[in-house]
Amino acid sequence: MERFKKNLASELSAASEVGHDWGRIPDLFSFLSNLILRANVEALYGEHLLRICPTFCQDFWNFYKAFPNISKGLPRWLVPSSYQARDEMHKNFDRWRTWCSENYNWDNDGLRDIEYEPIWGTQYVRKMIQRHEALGLSNNGVAVVMLGYFFVYVHVHSLSRSTFALLFRHEGCRSEKRPRDRCLPNTVLWQTPFPQLCG
Repeated sequence: MERFKKNLASELSAASEVGHDWGRIPDLFSFLSNLILRANVEALYGEHLLRICPTFCQDFWNFYKAFPNISKGLPRWLVPSSYQARDEMHKNFDRWRTWCSENYNWDNDGLRDIEYEPIWGTQYVRKMIQRHEALGLSNNGVAVVMLGYFFVYVHVHSLSRSTFALLFRHEGCRSEKRPRDRCLPNTVLWQTPFPQLCG
């Protein structure tokens, strides 16, 4: 949680849309969702996934939009762009996993039980991948599982909770009858201490 909060504060500070003056962000939910996604990716998967796969976030949103077509079982020939979006995410996870395997120091026993390190990210992610490899899943099979876990995590836990926690952290948003008409200083989100999002 601390790593996520630090990453999110860093993302907010670096966002060109956030300044010290009053302003409007046309689509606040999308703006925050992208920042939260980036902060989560780095907190879970380490410091290199977004560098190795620079289109990862956009590829994920493409897949997110395409998921209803895939989940209905529509054939690839009917909705090829939906399946292409899924394939891109599989390639991203496979590319990142290959890079991690080649760059991680497997001989360093001190890294074995460490909770987080910059190559793989969390110990949970590294061990999850190792479990599926040990089960004999193909490279594509591991990528499929990784996308499934990531999709569920983002869809169920991360974005909606974090976005609305940040939005409603400010007293003005809770008391307004029509908060969409209220214009808050852009600095409100990153000057206010982040709430404990998961309790």
